[in-house]
Amino acid sequence: MNQSAAIRKSVLVTRPADQGIELCNDIVNMGWECTLFPTIEIVKASENGSLSAVVKNFNTFDIALFVSANAVTYGLRWLKKNHLSWPQNVLIGAVGKSTAKSLVVHGQLHVDLIPGQRFDSEGLLALNDLQNVKNKNIVIFRGNSGREHLANTLKKRGASITYAEVYQRRMPSQKIASMLSEEQRNRINIAVSTSNEGLENLYIMTEKVLRPWLLNLHLIVLSSRTVVVAEQLGFKHKPFIATPVGNTAITETLKKILL
Repeated sequence: MNQSAAIRKSVLVTRPADQGIELCNDIVNMGWECTLFPTIEIVKASENGSLSAVVKNFNTFDIALFVSANAVTYGLRWLKKNHLSWPQNVLIGAVGKSTAKSLVVHGQLHVDLIPGQRFDSEGLLALNDLQNVKNKNIVIFRGNSGREHLANTLKKRGASITYAEVYQRRMPSQKIASMLSEEQRNRINIAVSTSNEGLENLYIMTEKVLRPWLLNLHLIVLSSRTVVVAEQLGFKHKPFIATPVGNTAITETLKKILL
């Protein structure tokens, strides 16, 4: 049987609630069923020493980089709360189109740096304006932890890096069985997971008795790194990679799989 023919038109979306609702609406508008089961919860970061250091040194930054739409949402709220305005001539960068749009719509900010094709840290690092950053002070707006590749590479190029960790990611307490009935689970044959952390949380949030069901799902992911995580967790089917990063790429991938 063709792989596509085996997939019913019912999709499990594991993105955080705000982004997941938007993606589910897109999927429903395409005529398919969508179940939202967030495996990452986004909350405001607590005030800490590192954020205090950002406040103290804010006027010294040459470049500000936002690594997600959540970094924009919580970063702008934090800036407003601390009555901070952008330093003169600071360059503002976004990891992708959605992040850039949030900066324009919610912050009325001009985005100077945005990748043209690859919307991730590697895409940002390929931009001309981030090649010669020796002695530049760069602030990176992000959540707690996350990949260090962007900061580490910029440090190697001579930049001084400061993190503004303006939100926290945590795993919700719910389990699959308590949120989805057997009937709902039986209709789902494909899941969308947009990060390594989200996929690992999905595995943990699925009771052991339901792991065979989970591991038999087809997956749509956003990077080859998540493909490796899926293989390590024991998923039976090789994931589909949606590129470039974004809801449009995910829905276009779904079309190819489900039609």
